Amino acid sequence: MMVRHTSRTLSLLLGVAVCCVATLQPATAASRAERCASIKMRLAGSTVRTILASCHARAVLRDPAQWLLFKCGPMGEGCHGHADQLQVLARGRVTLLDPGTPTYNGDDALRDASTATAAHNPVTVDGRSQAERAARFRWGTRTDGAGLALAEGGVRGQVRYGDVAHARRARWDGRALVLHDDVACPGEHEVTASLLAPGPLRIEHDGWERVREEPATWSPVYADVRPAVRTVLRARMRDRFRGRIAIHG
Repeated sequence: MMVRHTSRTLSLLLGVAVCCVATLQPATAASRAERCASIKMRLAGSTVRTILASCHARAVLRDPAQWLLFKCGPMGEGCHGHADQLQVLARGRVTLLDPGTPTYNGDDALRDASTATAAHNPVTVDGRSQAERAARFRWGTRTDGAGLALAEGGVRGQVRYGDVAHARRARWDGRALVLHDDVACPGEHEVTASLLAPGPLRIEHDGWERVREEPATWSPVYADVRPAVRTVLRARMRDRFRGRIAIHG
């Protein structure tokens, strides 16, 4: 199936140098460019290309048949910020979508829902969003990702908000996209993973208890709302939860 990704998704890839680093440190634009240039030279001819972008703190794992984008870093400001740390997008054998932007100035409820964590592909605890809006174009709270790094054939990162700590590792395993989630939060809670796709997904999982599919929407370009399918996995947790999801292409 041919899928056009949102202008927001594509903007994450524009201007990003091909580089591969084990850690992500604050840097000036000049030092980032120098580091990426030197790493590009060392990786010339590599089949699998990995990008860790200092400017946006996003990682891309790519081979000729598929790519994966993993978000973990500073949250966007105002109308451009979504509460989507540890979001995973993919295209190729497996496709995972960003919900996009259906409206800026229209329905407030639709705007809030489309930028909340549950609209994206991370994990939520008791349905809480990673950040809360104070106004249409202003966040009352901010949540930045941390620890973006290469790990065990993939990429990992973590996010903290309130008393929730979520760490995620994403990797390709042949034709499957595998997500490993580790969530800590004191007490008893419901933990939920959401996966937005053009249609039903073929998945297997460990740790998760219930799976269902729900009708959803996404916007490949601004205000162009199209149907999609959201696969939702849920489980009960006490203090800590570990789960694995393999999405087969």
